[in-house]
Amino acid sequence: MEPEPDTTAGYKWFNYAACKDMSEKLGEDLFFYLGSSLETGSGKYGRRRNQARNYYEAALKICKTCPVRASCLVDCFEHETSNHLRAGVWGGTVPETRNDMSAYQPEVLEAIRPLAELERFKIMKGIKP
Repeated sequence: MEPEPDTTAGYKWFNYAACKDMSEKLGEDLFFYLGSSLETGSGKYGRRRNQARNYYEAALKICKTCPVRASCLVDCFEHETSNHLRAGVWGGTVPETRNDMSAYQPEVLEAIRPLAELERFKIMKGIKP
């Protein structure tokens, strides 16, 4: 009998994420800023747009250094699809970018899923991505 494949590698990618300890060091707002829309909003949320942009720009700089960006974005798309909610910086993208990508989501996932699978394969084998 063959051993069961390790299916727990799904979120193990987070252990290698560049943002792993950032929430504790810099605050969770960096990646999930309240009133986070960069394009829309009124009242208190509209006034926070510039601060959200600054936070997201800082978060995106961290994402650029991340070795597991593809896994992050794949999980983000799957989470957002099931919850119908776009929030935060995931896989080097902001909600507005993912809104723009949503019409092409199957094609985007088809393009990045092999990268995510390679990242997860390396993790399962104990190789740093």
